[in-house]
Parts: sequence; structure tokens; C-alpha cells
Amino acid sequence: MKILSFFFIFMMQITLSAQSNQQTKFRRDFNYFIISSDNGVTWENPQQGNNVFIFNVNERGDIHLYTNSGKIMKFVQTMQVKEGYIQKGGHSYQISILLDDEGNEIIMQLFNNYNLGLKLIHPSGYVIQFYN
Repeated sequence: MKILSFFFIFMMQITLSAQSNQQTKFRRDFNYFIISSDNGVTWENPQQGNNVFIFNVNERGDIHLYTNSGKIMKFVQTMQVKEGYIQKGGHSYQISILLDDEGNEIIMQLFNNYNLGLKLIHPSGYVIQFYN
């Protein structure tokens, strides 16, 4: 009986530990986006479109983007999310590196101010900022 009780307690601790390591799944919806092809030096005109990001879709913390055109883009989390701060304007953000479907390393900058939104920075120099 003691062995059974010990085993039960041990399994409960493993389950609780695994649950505490899981990241909370959440979503961000953005109504507009803007594109730059030169690392953010110049920007095209803003475009309207409902784009939805789902964060932490699995235990790795991957991200799915449901675009306005109906396409689903999947990004694989390759590093732990880090916190950052922009002194001009006093905006904080989270930054991480993701792999897209083609194996490109994409930098994602998620601003804590919901209206500032999210930037995806492609190694070719393209930047897309989603915002409200």
C-alpha cells in the first residue's frame, strides 16, 4: 500500500511539474499591417486585413498566423523569448527567433502595447508590422 501511495504522489508531482512548464496559449488579432522591403527605412501604405496570431500552440511555444487571405503560416520557436525595451516612447516588447515554412530565421518582436502590435523581420530585409 505504501508503494502504491508513493507511486501516486510521485506521478502527481510529475504532472504538476509538466503543467507548470507549459506556456499559456493566447491569441492576438490585428486589423492592419504595413510592409517595408528595406529593413524599415521606407514603408508602403498601410493595408487593412484581419490577421490572427496564435501563440504557444504546443509545448515548444510555436506560433500560427491565420492571414486575411485564409493562409495558415506556421512558425517554429527556436529560442527562449527575451524581454526588450525601446527608450524612445518607453515601449517594452518580447523578441524571439522563429523558423518559417521555408527554413528562414524570422525575428519576431511582440510589443506589450497591444496597439503597437507585432513585427516580423525577414533576413532578406522585409519587415511586416501588424497593428491595430
